[in-house]
Amino acid sequence: MEKFVQLTISGIAVGGIYAMAALGFVLIFKATRVINFAQGAWMMLGGYVGFAAAVTWGLPIILSFFVAAVVLGFVGAAIYGFTLAPIESAHTDTHYAQVITTMGWTIIITAIVQFIWGPISRRFPPIFPGGTFEVLGVRIAWNDVGTIGITLVVVLAFTLLFRFTRYGLVMRGVADNRQSAVMMGASERVVNLGAWGLAACAAAVAGVTLTTYSPLGLTFQDWALLAFPAVVLGGIDSIPGGLAGGILIGVVQQLAAGYIDPGFGQAAGFMLMLVVLLVRPNGLFGSVEAARL
Repeated sequence: MEKFVQLTISGIAVGGIYAMAALGFVLIFKATRVINFAQGAWMMLGGYVGFAAAVTWGLPIILSFFVAAVVLGFVGAAIYGFTLAPIESAHTDTHYAQVITTMGWTIIITAIVQFIWGPISRRFPPIFPGGTFEVLGVRIAWNDVGTIGITLVVVLAFTLLFRFTRYGLVMRGVADNRQSAVMMGASERVVNLGAWGLAACAAAVAGVTLTTYSPLGLTFQDWALLAFPAVVLGGIDSIPGGLAGGILIGVVQQLAAGYIDPGFGQAAGFMLMLVVLLVRPNGLFGSVEAARL
């Protein structure tokens, strides 16, 4: 029983990182109907920016999260504004072109990171206390508790943004009914710009948090691929679904790795995704679009 609880808590923590990455996927898809394959590169770049803030500039760890989020927010908005928005302005179906563009940005960002910091992995300063503590006979890692706490802060911040700010309300309106929102005066371009910036912010926080489990390196961008089953599982157009999917995938992976085989954990997440898609093709929380015949 103790092993099950430990693996579950660890899965929730890892799932929190998936959930933050999934949040970026969902935000962009809801705003622009584009799947952003640069999300992993943003996680990697956010980790390196946080590393520069904490190590090179000597800022406190908490500020390194803030610096990484702000810098990546501008990067995400700039990528949309200068490369994707001009493609979007064409009066044809440009989604495929935009998706290919995000793939191109993955390669560009990876090259920039390797040029500045090199291919060698870096050790981020400890974010949380090391070791474990015991609760009712169950040993819990401080890293897991801290990661869960960061995930809750990110979820709370986005919840407050969407519910209690003018921009959040406009963004929800555009996501729910784009045509009606635009007719009411909402700026579609501003909403899209904000969605890409916020998605990059979430990726940056996820990237810095990930350094508690792994040395900072170019492989960080692979975590977005591992988070993608969470997006599909929860529903690619559902923010609560993306968060729930991330936690569920994280728990399933940890349980599979702990009880079956360490190498089976990642495959278990994709297998769960496939099973769910057979029953609910739009994911657990994804919306079903009605078609008029």
